[in-house]
Amino acid sequence: MESTVEEYSIAVKDGTVTDPAEYQDAWGFVKVARAIAEDLEGAEVVRGALDQMLALWPDNAPIPPEDPALPGVVAAIAQSIDESLPE
Repeated sequence: MESTVEEYSIAVKDGTVTDPAEYQDAWGFVKVARAIAEDLEGAEVVRGALDQMLALWPDNAPIPPEDPALPGVVAAIAQSIDESLPE
């Protein structure tokens, strides 16, 4: 999640995707995390939060939209995921 937030924050500036490669990298990190979460026991909340995060990208992601989510939204969801990970 740390890498996702970092890459996304680099990619989105002032409500615009200024670095499509970093935008795509962030999406890829979330996709991989979601696949890994599928095998975690007791991680329903984590899976739900990852699905919520993936919904921030357009359906045909990782193509940058005209109105991307703000980096703070991604960071907030990432923090909730970190706090919800099973021990």
